[in-house]
Amino acid sequence: MKQHSVKYLIILFVVLDVLRIYRGLHFIYYITEALLFIFILLAVKEFFLKKINIDKKTFLILLLFFLYPLYSTITWFWSLYPVPSLLRGLNTVFVTLGILSIVILWGNHVKENYFLMLLPASILLITTNLIALISGFPGDAWSIGHGLGEEGRYRRV
Repeated sequence: MKQHSVKYLIILFVVLDVLRIYRGLHFIYYITEALLFIFILLAVKEFFLKKINIDKKTFLILLLFFLYPLYSTITWFWSLYPVPSLLRGLNTVFVTLGILSIVILWGNHVKENYFLMLLPASILLITTNLIALISGFPGDAWSIGHGLGEEGRYRRV
């Protein structure tokens, strides 16, 4: 895959991932999950084609990132609700693997600062939260600080 297409696909994913936290845009969830799966496949393909070189230090760092997802997956053994616990743990593994694939692909293809991929999403997030703070719309949304804005990656029930 060409460098520019990987770059714009990653930026599109980050923007869509931010957009899906807003009410009424839940359908974007399926698009972002499909994009995560594509990124995982691309990273695995490039790893087997020897386009991505992972040294021992990088492997250990990646393993550290997987400690929590692996722990959250095995908690189904002692959970009172084993099936939901297993599904949440597997989703955490999937999302973590997808995000790590994005970072590896960005570093391998784009060779620019990692913060560039977050800039459009950050601008979108800050702008919509400021509009929510000023206008009071939507009235039942929440965030940690001022009580208005987006609901976060994992929505409340």
